Amino acid sequence: MRSIIRNSITSHATPQPAPRRGLRAALAAALLLPALSAPLPGCGPESPSGAQGTGVAASSSGAPVKSQTVAEVYASQCAPCHGATGGGDGPAAYLLNPKPRNFQMGKFRLTSTVSNAPTDADLARAITRGVPGSAMPPFSHLSDETRAALAVMVRGFWQKALAATGEYSAADITEKTTAGPPLDAPAETPDTAESRATGARLFEVRCAECHGKTGHGDGKKDMKTSEGHQILARDFGAGVFKGGDEPEQLYRRVRRGLPGTPMTENDLPPAEIWSLVRHVRSLATAQGAGERYLQGRAALTVKRTASALPESEAAPAWSAAPAVDLTLRPLWWRDNPPQAVTARALHDGKEIAVRLEWPDPTEDADNLKTEMFTDGAAVQLSAEAAPPFFGMGEPGRPVNLWHWKACWEQDRIAGGPRDVAVVYPAMHVDQYPNPRGPGGTGAPVGYLTGRDAQNPVSAASHPSAVEDLNARQFGTLTTQPVKAQNVRGVGAFQGGKWRVLFRRALSGADPGDVSLAAGSEANVAFAVWDGGAGDRDGRKCYTVWHALKIER
Repeated sequence: MRSIIRNSITSHATPQPAPRRGLRAALAAALLLPALSAPLPGCGPESPSGAQGTGVAASSSGAPVKSQTVAEVYASQCAPCHGATGGGDGPAAYLLNPKPRNFQMGKFRLTSTVSNAPTDADLARAITRGVPGSAMPPFSHLSDETRAALAVMVRGFWQKALAATGEYSAADITEKTTAGPPLDAPAETPDTAESRATGARLFEVRCAECHGKTGHGDGKKDMKTSEGHQILARDFGAGVFKGGDEPEQLYRRVRRGLPGTPMTENDLPPAEIWSLVRHVRSLATAQGAGERYLQGRAALTVKRTASALPESEAAPAWSAAPAVDLTLRPLWWRDNPPQAVTARALHDGKEIAVRLEWPDPTEDADNLKTEMFTDGAAVQLSAEAAPPFFGMGEPGRPVNLWHWKACWEQDRIAGGPRDVAVVYPAMHVDQYPNPRGPGGTGAPVGYLTGRDAQNPVSAASHPSAVEDLNARQFGTLTTQPVKAQNVRGVGAFQGGKWRVLFRRALSGADPGDVSLAAGSEANVAFAVWDGGAGDRDGRKCYTVWHALKIER
């Protein structure tokens, strides 16, 4: 039976007993770990060049933001996925596929060296551009100094884990974790009919078993990473490559493999590697498809209007609002997610209206069977100049969320909540569990515990298809009281697209609301759920934080 009770239990990593360590291991760890407490310049939400070296970061509005140490940046932006000690076991890890990297194991995938030990530049590059094909977004908004310091810290997790075994001296650890000679790709060989035939032949012999004969990742399925996580071969047809689709990057991947995965290195001659690289690139339906996932932070301008705000998602007034396309990426990776959500916003000095539009191959507006999941969309707001982690905030740093549900939209249209009788009209029950009305039959309201507890999911009616919520990290999502549900919304599906309108007073009337005002700025992020693809709860497509700039 589908549960109507929210999970309000915060995930915690199981504490592990401290390993026994000898003097040599303790000394090695002390010598190897970098200093983590020094403040870094440009560690706020934005890092303009003018702020470098000042020890103070600037927000998108230009207001100064207190600098953070690299440890604070890691704890805020990295630990939710990678874990406090880099073990890939953060509280969000269970929501992600592929799983976050376990830095302690030293199996870094995207390296440029013969030894496969990454350079600082390799690590900083992954932090800067994110990892297309995974849930990790770009962190290009951080300063160069911050990203470089994070790279050192990431390597430090590997070094500390080696030291904890007591099997390595400090010199051994330094040698093992220091990048070796670069793996430079030689000059690309000519693209000829013969080389193309060679590439196709090599792919069938060396790659098709896992990636499939046509390169769509539909080959071998029972594969795991060195951490024991299930892994699927890349779908080359989607054109999304974790390290980028540049020929030299693919050359390195083919030559050295991907450490920690079933893809091992090979000893093909350079000319044959180049033939294979060209064949792999030819399988992509669109060159550079992965580049869309490199989008940094943008700005959504909330245009002021002297006219009445639109009451529907299709009102002509929306044409006056500037549109911004914001990249979406799935937390649970799939190769054909919606690429972007288009956002527009208006205000009249009293209320704000936001419209989201995104493609969806099917309309999924029912959740009346256990195998049904509903489409949805959410707006996430933070008033902090340096916003918390984009994944639903942090302890002590809450976010405000407006969650529109397609199934609630259908309830609103139907004039009340629909139940399983809609999908099973011929079902037989001895006593249908509806509340007892005057002279009617059914269960007393007190027996409907969700409704009696004023759980909005169980409410007899939904005045709006939007639920107003707050969160302080994963697992803490909490609905606001019924009287505080002050966000209105309406959505419609047409022509393979959803359009959804959110409206609320600019000034939040309740303690959990993020208050807005003409001339002010806030931070906003969005998420969409595709029920037909199995999205629900934390399985969704999301954007990073973007600036919300409200015109005076």
